[in-house]
Amino acid sequence: YVKGDEYSKAALDFKRTHPYIEFDADLIREGFGSPENKSLAYTHESMNRNILKLITSYALLVVFVVGIISLLLEVLIGHYKKSVIKNIEAIDLHGLHT
Repeated sequence: YVKGDEYSKAALDFKRTHPYIEFDADLIREGFGSPENKSLAYTHESMNRNILKLITSYALLVVFVVGIISLLLEVLIGHYKKSVIKNIEAIDLHGLHT
């Protein structure tokens, strides 16, 4: 689940009364039941910010990977262009003679 980075008032109160809670996963499980109730533990603004960060990071990763693949294809095409053209011509000539 995507969590927020600012606790809600209810979460701060729960952490204050239960000082043994150190991890957010424990706070969510023990204080609010399950990750489905994470909106009770974090402010909506902080969760929305983190969702936006996640989407932006994913989009940038996809663009980066596509760019790397495009660059590699350009390098490979430039390097093997002559041999690929010869193979295509050989296939065409072979296909015409049969």
